[in-house]
Amino acid sequence: MTTPKPIMSRKTVRKTKRRTRDLIRGAPPAAARRVLPRCDDGVKRGCSDAGWRLIVSIRYSALNSDRIVSRASPRPNYGRFMLTERILRAMWPNGDSASPGLLAAVAADAATVFRNYDLSSDLHVAHAMAQFHVECGSGVEMTENINYTPERACEVWPTRFSDAADCLQKVGSFTGDPDFKIKLIDNVYGGRNGNRPGTHDGSTFIGRGLSQVTGRGNYEALAKKLGNRLDLVNQPDLVNAAANALECGVADFVMCGCLPLAAQDDLLGVSAMLNLGHRVNDPSKVVGFAARKGALHLWKLALGVELPPAHSDTWVQVALNRLGADPALVPDGVFALRSRVALKLFQRAHGLTPDGERTPQTLATLDAALAALPTAP
Repeated sequence: MTTPKPIMSRKTVRKTKRRTRDLIRGAPPAAARRVLPRCDDGVKRGCSDAGWRLIVSIRYSALNSDRIVSRASPRPNYGRFMLTERILRAMWPNGDSASPGLLAAVAADAATVFRNYDLSSDLHVAHAMAQFHVECGSGVEMTENINYTPERACEVWPTRFSDAADCLQKVGSFTGDPDFKIKLIDNVYGGRNGNRPGTHDGSTFIGRGLSQVTGRGNYEALAKKLGNRLDLVNQPDLVNAAANALECGVADFVMCGCLPLAAQDDLLGVSAMLNLGHRVNDPSKVVGFAARKGALHLWKLALGVELPPAHSDTWVQVALNRLGADPALVPDGVFALRSRVALKLFQRAHGLTPDGERTPQTLATLDAALAALPTAP
């Protein structure tokens, strides 16, 4: 009887153990794939999904590392359009407040809209959602707030107005004027982004939608991008409607030139193009850059683009989400009440002491439960 040929030779196994240290330490998937060895089935460097699963399933106990990644660890899942309503409700808990039905509509449209606008990987989606996360305040601020006072206007536009009196004089207003905010925005935005001077275009075409599209010219361009199916010039609030929100936001994201930068994982480039319309080298030039950076990290974790350190609090949150935690958890590493409740439910369902603690037995049971999940094709 012929002895079956081993999947990998001993020499290859040794190389695998040595070369996968970056993977074990949480290196990006692309970097991990570059160092994977050739397997006997002909898989070369670069590694197919089958090869990836094979390598990750190897037991790494010989490495004597306490940072071992379980073979069942949540892993990157590119291009599977994992934006579900569960994830949205965790990330944007008040997302329906400004536009009723927004989260359900976004989740329902996600696969079609992302595919139609060439957001072909979850990395693209993570970048888009991170920008929307900040621009529209997680769905709470779908329309730009223009309720400025003269004093606040001086703080926002210090080069335009020296003090409150100067602001009132320049915009043609007076103390107590109920139309001050309209006059202010018409003055500040007039002649910009396609707004016609001497009109109310500035206050009419203020920021709206997931991407906060702003300016008559940009509303016109967005309508054209959508095939003129929506009359955004005469009805700009259509951008905020739940049924249109995702497509309008994604179309604007693409029009601003963000997609190729998202593919390069260039957060500063994406943020600058959407927020400013041009590239910058200084992150401080981008409004809310720190918030955008934090949002991108969360969305990468939520969509499986990034792997958290094995058995960390964030890892447990991601694992519980994959196992059906309802409501889903924000993978922020803050193991507060909602995370503890989800873990207690998991522990109780698996015959463990429901104490909400990340004990070795609980972590091992999480590993086993993840390993039992069907492997995505």
